[in-house]
Amino acid sequence: MIRNAVAAVAVLSVAGAASASVQGYIIPTGGNPDPIFTFDLENPSSLTQIGSAAGNFNRGMDINSPTNGFILQTSNALSNPDTRGLYKFNPTDGSVAFLADPFGQDLAAGGDLTFDSTGSFLYATSGDDLWQIGFDGSGTLLGTIQVDGQDAGTIPGLTLDPATGALIGYRSTADDIITIDPNTLTGTVVGALGINAAAVGSLDATPDGRVVLSTNSSGDLWEVNTSTGAVGTLLGSTGENVSALAFEIPAPGAIGVLGLAGLAVARRRRA
Repeated sequence: MIRNAVAAVAVLSVAGAASASVQGYIIPTGGNPDPIFTFDLENPSSLTQIGSAAGNFNRGMDINSPTNGFILQTSNALSNPDTRGLYKFNPTDGSVAFLADPFGQDLAAGGDLTFDSTGSFLYATSGDDLWQIGFDGSGTLLGTIQVDGQDAGTIPGLTLDPATGALIGYRSTADDIITIDPNTLTGTVVGALGINAAAVGSLDATPDGRVVLSTNSSGDLWEVNTSTGAVGTLLGSTGENVSALAFEIPAPGAIGVLGLAGLAVARRRRA
């Protein structure tokens, strides 16, 4: 009964994916503090401000339910020396609440934030370092990601591939997509984007199974083929220099259609 019910949800999810509205969230640079906007992916230039971050240098954001998300500020704000850390974020009302500073020091520019494949904690990048961060804001530096035996270079985009559940990243130093094994810190090149992303903001998965990359100071949003690494459809532009991008993640470890729908239910219950 349960398996059949989940399968039915999966079929319905796919059937409605093309027509469903996909709500996105961005934090652009330039504010003090930086604003938080929401938008419809069908019309990303139409932004609505729902709140403000605590300061600047917001390098990661991820969401797993309509009322539960996190924002990572990797350096202290320009006007406030005590704002670096992990924040709880409510996407419904735009509120943010400080949890803790997992770092103890300002980090390198360029990073992102994503839930792990089980929905139990968060991964974050800073430069090419990989951190594990608890929901209470505690943090552990796992080490430096390596590609072909060399430091990977700055990884300002990080998310889970909805098709496989793998941790994937965007490297601004090479303009490519890599998979990341968090146990060995090994990065494997999937392929080049095929564009110069420039001033990339973030990488995230949508509820309908796409992976979206924000690029350049105009906040162009590109759909990424996670099998080849290449960008495909230009979905539109936010008109902002995006430093953090998020959609409500469909599922922890979303593997295929069945996993996407079934695990989404589990994540919402967990939140």
